[in-house]
Amino acid sequence: MNGALRDELLSSAQTAAAALDHYATFINTFKASATGEFAAGREHVDFLLREYHLVDYDAEALAAYGEEIASRLETELTSVAHSIDPDRTWPELIEEIKLDHPAADELVDAYRKEMLVARQAVLDYDIASIPEGESCDVDWLPEFLRPIAPIAIFNSTPLFEADDRSIWLVTPIDQTWPAERQESQLRDHNWVFSAHHRHARDLSGPPSAARPREAPAVADPARQPLDAHV
Repeated sequence: MNGALRDELLSSAQTAAAALDHYATFINTFKASATGEFAAGREHVDFLLREYHLVDYDAEALAAYGEEIASRLETELTSVAHSIDPDRTWPELIEEIKLDHPAADELVDAYRKEMLVARQAVLDYDIASIPEGESCDVDWLPEFLRPIAPIAIFNSTPLFEADDRSIWLVTPIDQTWPAERQESQLRDHNWVFSAHHRHARDLSGPPSAARPREAPAVADPARQPLDAHV
């Protein structure tokens, strides 16, 4: 970095730091008077579920639904693990499976391959429909974003654009890290067909006068998880 650019960056950083200090001082003035609860409250959560997420659940029903699914999956996981090895739990087996990962420089190619396998499984097991013409590619994450994304970042085509394309940007393993940290990072990757991509396809589906493109075409959380992987 040349001297002029370094000086400009340092000056901007100092200005930003001073602004943050000023904001912290401002926030601290409310310590005595800020006695309310941080939680949004049941009424607001119900409003968000109904009007923003467009689901027929209130907070209580959604919590019960989640607990029922968690209990069922726990039972299924325990049963499958027992059929594989009666002496080990399912978390122990998963940790062993995570040891089977590609080398650091093979991550992008591995994601491309396994995403296609997982995509086909979504179709074969009728987990969800996949619109014709969509695509989900994989590439390396740009360097400037890597400090804030330890695993990957998902991007999809903006609403109202003609393309039907998403991209999964994978953060490379930092070769300057200790070997143990590199291995831990590699184990944290998972080889899936991203439900972010599937959900984004609903958001960009055919618009209507009542629902432009801001809401998913199907609003059943059992079929359309808003923030998960299938």
